[in-house]
Amino acid sequence: MTKTRPLLFFLFLMSTLSSLGQGSKPNALDNRSFTDSATHVLIEKLNKYLLLPGSPKKDSLVYITHRFISRNYMFNNNCDEMLKYGELHKKYAEAQKNKTELLIALVSIRSSYQNRLNKNPLKIHSIALEQLRLLDSEFPQDTRLGFYCYTVIGYFVNFYVQREEYDLAKQFLQKHKGLLHQQNYTSLYNQVNKQKPDPRTEINRYLVMLQEYKAEKIKKDPSDSWMPLAFTADKYNELNLPDSAIYFANLAFETSKLPNGNPFPTQPTGPEESYNETLARAYFLKKDYSKALFYVQKLPPNYDDYRLLYDVYKSVGKSSEALSNYESLMKERLKRDSLNRLKSVQAMQIGFETDKVRLEEKQHGDSLLNLKQLELLKVVNRQQLLEKESILKTLSLNQLQKKSLKQLLENQSIKLQADQQESEIKKFKINELNQQVDNQHRTRNFLSAGMMLMLFSGVSLLWYNRKLRLKNKDLEDKNEIIKEVTHKIQATEITALRAQMNPHFIFNCLNSIQLYTAQNNTEKATDYLNKFSRLIRLVLENSRSEKVSLENELETLRLYMEMEAMRFRGKVNAFINIAQNVDKDSIQIPPLLLQPFVENAIWHGLMHKEEGGIIRIEVTQPKENLLRFDITDDGVGREKAAEFKSKSATQNKSFGMKVTAERIELINQLYNTATQVQIIDLKNKQGEATGTKVVVEIPI
Repeated sequence: MTKTRPLLFFLFLMSTLSSLGQGSKPNALDNRSFTDSATHVLIEKLNKYLLLPGSPKKDSLVYITHRFISRNYMFNNNCDEMLKYGELHKKYAEAQKNKTELLIALVSIRSSYQNRLNKNPLKIHSIALEQLRLLDSEFPQDTRLGFYCYTVIGYFVNFYVQREEYDLAKQFLQKHKGLLHQQNYTSLYNQVNKQKPDPRTEINRYLVMLQEYKAEKIKKDPSDSWMPLAFTADKYNELNLPDSAIYFANLAFETSKLPNGNPFPTQPTGPEESYNETLARAYFLKKDYSKALFYVQKLPPNYDDYRLLYDVYKSVGKSSEALSNYESLMKERLKRDSLNRLKSVQAMQIGFETDKVRLEEKQHGDSLLNLKQLELLKVVNRQQLLEKESILKTLSLNQLQKKSLKQLLENQSIKLQADQQESEIKKFKINELNQQVDNQHRTRNFLSAGMMLMLFSGVSLLWYNRKLRLKNKDLEDKNEIIKEVTHKIQATEITALRAQMNPHFIFNCLNSIQLYTAQNNTEKATDYLNKFSRLIRLVLENSRSEKVSLENELETLRLYMEMEAMRFRGKVNAFINIAQNVDKDSIQIPPLLLQPFVENAIWHGLMHKEEGGIIRIEVTQPKENLLRFDITDDGVGREKAAEFKSKSATQNKSFGMKVTAERIELINQLYNTATQVQIIDLKNKQGEATGTKVVVEIPI
């Protein structure tokens, strides 16, 4: 029977498509009408199949037709018709005593109640209980029913979580673990334990899934590989790797254009909306705001990720659109908060009704026990009523907050208009001043022409011109000095960049990646390559700026130290401690200034110790306008390191320290500051070297 099902399904699908005619493929905008016409043909087919004599072939055709009818009505959100044919599906399955199809029919019936605006929580819960009883009554083990079992078990896990009964949720999930696929079980387990899945683990799972699709000899539809590709692109955006996200998004979109490549053929926006959203987010992370705006404008009008819209419009300077999406974002948050509270109330109602039914079933027992239970039920009912009142008060407070938010947004729009008017007034005043200056210049020229006839005025003009030439010459000399100093700073920064990220270091990084790849250690190779690309990008971006934030500089240091720790297999342990009064985001310092000191500590201090060592970086702000870095290592010390010098390694490190010293000197001259560097040799009581400490003080 199971071997003939794929053939029956193929014949049924071909006959349905031929009934729709030989016309062209429907447009994306006419998908609803196309689905309605397909449903009409399916209903006619169902009526014909019901008239056939009883046989396994008839049962298979009837079940498949019922599934497609329910799916089409679900896409069109026609809950009444979906409920009608779900009940017919249920009756036919009960008559044939087919538990598998009975479970699928109950899923359709429950979905018809859940998709309504005026939901009936008690009805939905009663259908879910019927599904659960069916699963617990010697239900056949079939891997193809994993999704339907997941919907039932996921409903009750979510029900227990909303009531904060986490122990019951864990027991329920463990009891029904055998009915779930591993990935579905992991998802529900993380939900119960309030854990978010690691994006890297998810990416590896999707890549393994794609490799399995390619390895299978059975030919599959391209739509089977669309979803892992699209999900992989989203996870790379979560990891702040936009280039990889763009690559996988393009692969997914090209796959959706192939025949049978679209997993949502009856929806006007499926792969295309996911593609535009992923690229908009990726280009926003790359700070390419013009391309991000291009893909945001291609999203449908009902797109509801207002946070992304607000960020993109704000970045390109469109204040009115950003303000509108900010208002929508606040409304969505208030609505989501209200819905969550209403769901909690509904969960309490369902729990109350369930407890009430349990008590009514036990009324024939001990009367005293029944009285105690009823009293307890009254107490619980009072507590739930009080909780409902508090929730209603909270909802009223949310409405007041919504009004205040609306007033705040109106005030912001009024302020924006006032700023625009003020800027126009300033422009008008500047134009008037320019006209007055032009008039004064005309008057001065006229008087000068008249006074040119006098010898005294001529001598005065000569003397004034000479003075101006001397002053301009001084300014030109100063500009030449500034240009020369700026040129030296830029050249020194470029040289420092080459010294910090020298070819020897890049060659070692590539060797480490090759080693992990040769060992089939894909996870470490991917992790090392991601860190290497992020470090190169940060160094190149920071080298273009005169100053960067302290957060950015410490992130570059952290990536560099993690890569060196991976290269030396745990011999290097690095820690960064930041004082609480240090504002990492607002403080600006020259870029790539601390890395040579850390590199010097690793190569000169820790490289010659067999057991490795520790590097500690302490960031403090002893004064309001002074930032201090203490870079301490427990290496062999400077005196001992001089005995182990290696020409190939030492030249680059010494060159980097020399370039850093020149940069500090030039920065002090240009900005008139006093950045200081102090190197201290650490020794114990016996006078033996215990490491080196570098103190860098930067005025801010």
